[in-house]
Amino acid sequence: MEPSTAYRIVAKHSGKVLDVADRSQLAGAHVNQFLWLGQHNQGWFAISIGNGYYKIVALHSGMVLEVEGQAKGNSAAINQADWKGRDHQMWRLEDAGDGYYIIQAKHSGRVIDIAGGTSATKDGVRAQQYDYNGDDNQRFRFEPFNS
Repeated sequence: MEPSTAYRIVAKHSGKVLDVADRSQLAGAHVNQFLWLGQHNQGWFAISIGNGYYKIVALHSGMVLEVEGQAKGNSAAINQADWKGRDHQMWRLEDAGDGYYIIQAKHSGRVIDIAGGTSATKDGVRAQQYDYNGDDNQRFRFEPFNS
């Protein structure tokens, strides 16, 4: 990942991108999948913070992806929030093959997952953390934002 490059993060199962709901600038706003519209709330920077971890920063707000409430269990929502350098805001990008990655939370070991499984392809389906199961709703490609 190039820290100066903005990316769209595309779910393999749906072809939709991670999107901050309603283009919100507020901490705690949920992250969903949505049709690519080229809006800045659909752009992300992956910035290395060392030891194989990244903070993933929203282009429109400067906030980072985090697991809501530092929860460690399945189904906890993925939100945007101010960077505080905590483990629930740090992500390991594991190569899943074919240009896709698994995005794993440092604090829980769980991965970003589009709720509802591989059949959940509608706009607005929320991103959550979940145990890794190898399904395509847990695999994401980082594509340059402007491509």
